[in-house]
Amino acid sequence: MAATAAIEIEKRRGRNAALSIAAVVILLGLPLWWKTTETYRAWLPYSQISELDSLQLQLSVEVEVVFSRGTLSPEQQKKVPLSQTREQEHQVDAKNRLRYRYETKYRTATIMEEDALNQPTAQEADHALHMLSESACGSVVVYVVPESSSLLPADVKVYVGQWRTALLRATQLPSSGILKEVLSTLEPQVKQVIDTMSFSHQEIMGALSDRIRISQVSKENLVDSMRAIKSSPGYEITFSLLNPDPKSHSLHWDIEGAVQSYIQPLLNKLSPIANFSVDSQILYYAVLGVNPRFDSSVSAYTLNAASLAHVINPVEARLGSNAASSYPVLNFLLYVPEAHHSPLFIRDHKKKEVPTNAFHSPRWGGIMVYNVNNMYDPEAEFPVHININMAKVMGVFLAQLRLLLGVQKTHPPPGFVLQSPGSAGLADWELDRLLWSRSVENVATATTTITSLAQLLDQISNIVINDNIAQQVSSAVTSLQAATAELEAGNLAFALQYSPNITLNMSSGGVIRGPAGNNDCRIYVGNLPPDIRTKDVEDVFYKYGAIRDIDLKNRRGGPPFAFVEFEDPRDAEDAVYGRDGYDYDGYRLRVEFPRSGRGGGRGGAGAPRGRYGPPSRRSEYRVIVSGLPPSGSWQDLKDHMREAGDVCYADVFRDGTGVVEFVRKEDMTYAVRKLDNTKFRSHEGETAYIRVKVDGPRSPSYGRSRSRSRSRSRSRSNSRSRSYSPRRSRGSPRYSPRHSRSRSRT
Repeated sequence: MAATAAIEIEKRRGRNAALSIAAVVILLGLPLWWKTTETYRAWLPYSQISELDSLQLQLSVEVEVVFSRGTLSPEQQKKVPLSQTREQEHQVDAKNRLRYRYETKYRTATIMEEDALNQPTAQEADHALHMLSESACGSVVVYVVPESSSLLPADVKVYVGQWRTALLRATQLPSSGILKEVLSTLEPQVKQVIDTMSFSHQEIMGALSDRIRISQVSKENLVDSMRAIKSSPGYEITFSLLNPDPKSHSLHWDIEGAVQSYIQPLLNKLSPIANFSVDSQILYYAVLGVNPRFDSSVSAYTLNAASLAHVINPVEARLGSNAASSYPVLNFLLYVPEAHHSPLFIRDHKKKEVPTNAFHSPRWGGIMVYNVNNMYDPEAEFPVHININMAKVMGVFLAQLRLLLGVQKTHPPPGFVLQSPGSAGLADWELDRLLWSRSVENVATATTTITSLAQLLDQISNIVINDNIAQQVSSAVTSLQAATAELEAGNLAFALQYSPNITLNMSSGGVIRGPAGNNDCRIYVGNLPPDIRTKDVEDVFYKYGAIRDIDLKNRRGGPPFAFVEFEDPRDAEDAVYGRDGYDYDGYRLRVEFPRSGRGGGRGGAGAPRGRYGPPSRRSEYRVIVSGLPPSGSWQDLKDHMREAGDVCYADVFRDGTGVVEFVRKEDMTYAVRKLDNTKFRSHEGETAYIRVKVDGPRSPSYGRSRSRSRSRSRSRSNSRSRSYSPRRSRGSPRYSPRHSRSRSRT
């Protein structure tokens, strides 16, 4: 019995121990495991974000029409002041609607305004009216003057001044009758003035280009939007003087004085939009990188339009790095040709000389060629001291800067005269047009970014959302709602104040972190068509490398997006570089790394591709080049092989070999036939005869054909310069701007 009792006690003790352990696991271990393994997700305003998916914008403009003495009969004057409201609505697509509201107030001119309108010229009258009162930002004031007024020449119907005022000649107005007939006759003319001085529908559509089909935007406005640099809180402007022949030319330019006289007034006008910093530098022995052709008919060297595209990369490599700045950079280069290449003229597509002898590159900057051969006697002793005419130079750079910052050209109707902005560089009404476009662009970009972010977080449940990100998202949503409300109320200045707060700032301390994985191989694809299929996504990206997986998210009620995972992270980087902004069936694709990957770059989105690396689009039409000189770069090889056709990829290696890939098969065949055993010249002047042959059979999957032993040394830093060829580390003068430049802060 005692033994049985002992066994029972032992069993009971075992059960109690098991129950105790289970209780500890359930009551302590399970909560502890749950707490330590949970994914922290700060609260986000999903309900407010979902409302942003459908963009409904209303832009309100205040218009004031002032009748001067002699334009209305005494009976008609008794019925003013009065107000009218005109609205236009445009249903762009299912998710975007625009409404324009014009609130027009009619009144007669005051005594002081009549005195101002009695000035001898329209320009003086415009200045006098501005001194009386300053119109609100975004508003338009139209002064109606008698048909017999001497303010306007006989062939001028409308004079648009420097500020927000226009003078309109009253033609064919009924001298008698009710005021309604007068206003009805005047309305089309006033509308033309508003369309000239304020925003136009096509300009607003251009600002919405990231949210709508490209086919819905006019070609001219699409070109303008692609040329202008994207909205940013700040910009850096660099003026560079390129002197490739300092032994012949000793150049002096008063860049500080020129910036203060010509550029700074414009930047002061644009201060509500962004902050600007300006610097300058002189680069010696810096050449354009293309060989001009001598035209015996004009006894001058020429650069045709086709060769201008090859100028940017070689020159940009000498400009230095702005990696310390997160702001976009606009470059303006003044190039003085060597004595043996002077004079040098730029020709357009019609083979006519460009009057300014300059050209600009979208979202990059401009280059002007400044000839000095006629400023000294051919027998003069070298180096010749030359003072550069900064008025001529800055006139060109100022026009280019306006275009690159988004100040679009205005095409007024016949009979309109637009007063030059003068030393200010920008008229008030031109500034208003830019503010309208930038405000709408910021709102459109923010709604797309925030809604895409919310959809991404909804799909990936175990992604971490820090408090910093949640605060930024909430602040962006609040600022977005405030900016939209101010646009609707017609308060353009207040709407602009909220615009800088709309964009998300994904700092390194507040990135959205996802689960561990091979994020370098995974890319996000947004703004896809509603009827997109997995096969369609594959067709867009297959040529960049072997694809491991495509995860297409096509939820009801939201725009589709996808994640594409490659076998090789370099293929993913090539795909982002080559397909971001790609027009697919009228939709401009957004291709980027997920925020959880590429942590070395700004905002956790990965370091941007350097501008000096080889082009990354790939094809199967590939040739192998051997016999390259030691100083030969991928850019030299690319420029040399372009004689055969369109080159989409080029790279060089340590052993003096290189690889070039063409867009078309016939270009590859022509290169082997015509460029084999030809003389190759590097940027440092080294020459060699190269051999060109077709590469061997390649695997159907582009990504699998790469040799993993190849040294590509892609830096993950934020530096603007990225070395693809190990020999570039030698620091030749062409690729190491620090060796021969002087900088002066202005």
